[in-house]
Amino acid sequence: MKRQGDVLIVALAAVEKRNAFTPELVDALSSLDCSEPGALVITNKGPAFSSGLDLKIFLTNKSTVKNYLYKINNLVEKLINCNKNTLIYLNGDAYGFGVELTYFADVVAAARPDVRLSLQGVKFGVFPPYTIALAKLLGPTTVRSLLAGPITAEAAVGLGLVHYIAPLEEVLATAFRPPGHIFKRARAHRELLREGLAEAPRILDELAELAEDSATRSLISRFFKD
Repeated sequence: MKRQGDVLIVALAAVEKRNAFTPELVDALSSLDCSEPGALVITNKGPAFSSGLDLKIFLTNKSTVKNYLYKINNLVEKLINCNKNTLIYLNGDAYGFGVELTYFADVVAAARPDVRLSLQGVKFGVFPPYTIALAKLLGPTTVRSLLAGPITAEAAVGLGLVHYIAPLEEVLATAFRPPGHIFKRARAHRELLREGLAEAPRILDELAELAEDSATRSLISRFFKD
């Protein structure tokens, strides 16, 4: 974590876990102080921005999974309600919830055109809860593209999922440059996100049920053995 003026830069650094959103990481991000104005940047070290949800939790029990998913939802709400302008900078590939978290940032940027965004969890039967909750807002073309397989950051620009492909310093100089009209538009977009999230608890409850689904557990177990 470092500061550049009023910009707080947080880099996910659990490289050995491919920056999966473990309960510890979720708690750390949820504890960030968003009360003051300025900007919050979430980026990564290592080749992956994030591998997504901590799938090992789905091998525990329904109650544990539900508690974990509600922690995830608290993080999402934290980002939406953050008083800072928010930027997610993909300095590596994003998978699953690593992709879905970008929906809730004011600005999304990628380091390279070939950075990949993938909702890989569908291969294990773990459906993407926020893609479903926000399907109307994202639009059918975007949802179909994401569910069909990995897309590049370059393709994501055309879908409105990524706004910049450039080095971080260049993005900071451009995105945060006054008068910041992009953030005024983004703030209005947050209201639409809040409306879309009304369905999230129900969808997360359904996702927690997968902890008791033998087929899903088998697919996840096989993934970790391989």
